[in-house]
Amino acid sequence: MRQTFAFALALTVVACGESEPAPTAPVAPAPAPVASAPEVAEAPAEAAAERPPARPTFLYEIPGEPNASYLFGSLEGGTTLRESFPSEYEAIFRFARVLVVESAATDGEQAALIMDQMSHARPLDVALGAEHFTQLSEQIGDQIPPQLLGHLTPELAFLMLEGEVMADAHGGSPRRITLSPAHDLTQRRQTVAAAVVGLDSTSDVRRTFSRMRAGGALAGVTALLDHLDEQRALARTTMDAYRSGDEVALAEALVTPSTGMATLEATVHAIRRESLARWMPIVERELTEGNALIVLPIDTVLGEDGAVARLTRSGHTLRRVEVEAQ
Repeated sequence: MRQTFAFALALTVVACGESEPAPTAPVAPAPAPVASAPEVAEAPAEAAAERPPARPTFLYEIPGEPNASYLFGSLEGGTTLRESFPSEYEAIFRFARVLVVESAATDGEQAALIMDQMSHARPLDVALGAEHFTQLSEQIGDQIPPQLLGHLTPELAFLMLEGEVMADAHGGSPRRITLSPAHDLTQRRQTVAAAVVGLDSTSDVRRTFSRMRAGGALAGVTALLDHLDEQRALARTTMDAYRSGDEVALAEALVTPSTGMATLEATVHAIRRESLARWMPIVERELTEGNALIVLPIDTVLGEDGAVARLTRSGHTLRRVEVEAQ
C-alpha cells in the first residue's frame, strides 16, 4: 500500500526536532543556444536520430489565461522534490501565482497537532507488544528519540515506518523518514513569492488520523513489520515506476494489496476518495485564476477517478510533460 500522507511525513521533522534547510529560489532555465547554420541544414532523419529519448513525468501542463497552470503528482516518501520535479521546469516555482499543496500548516501548527496526538495515545510499546516494538525501534533507528517513540500513535508509527520502507527503496539516507516532496514544498514556500493554499486544515488531518486509528492502524504496523521484505519489494516497484514515468505500472503498484492490511487499506482508500472530492473545487478555482502549481499525492492524480480524469471530464486539456531521459 503506497498511500502515505504528506502531512504526516512532514510532521516527523517536528518530532525529531529537525528541519531541512530551505532550498534556494530556483533559477529560470537558460534559453537554449541558437543552432548554427550547419545544424539547421541537417537532414531531418539525422536530427531525429540524435535527439535524446524522452521520459514522461508526472507533471501536467494545463493551458489557461494569463498563463498555464501545472498539476504535479508527488510520490510521498523516499524521494525529494528536487529529484522528482523536472529540473527543466523549476522556473514554475518562481513565477507561479499560487502553490496548492495538501497541507500548508505552519511548523507551530504541525507541532501542536503531533503533540496532541501523542498525548492521547496508549503507550505504543504496550499496544504493539515487546517483540514488535523492539522491531519497530530497530527499523526507525535514531530518527525518533527512544523516549518519544513509545508515545507515538499507531497511525503516526505506521506512516513513519512506511516512509522508512520507501526510503530503503530509494537507497537510504541519514534522514530517511523526512524525504518528501511535500515537505520540500513547505520549506520552499519561504523562498518564493507565490501564495500557498493548503487543501487540508489541521482539523481535516486530525480526523484522518482518528479514522486511521479506528480503521486498523495498529494492525497495519504489525503487518508491515511482519512482511518487511514484501513491502520493500513493492516499494522498489513503486519507486521504479515513478522514476521512469510508467503510469500503468505505477497505478498498479499503488493499489497492490498488502498482506494483513485489508482493513487499513479500505479505510485509507475511502479517506483519499473523500479528500479528492473536497479538494477538487479548490483546484478548479485556482485553475480558473490561472498560473497555479498544484501538487497532489500521486495516488489521487492517477486512475479512473483521479484528478487527471476529473479535470479532463470537466473540460480541461492536460499535456503530460516529457523531459530528456537520464
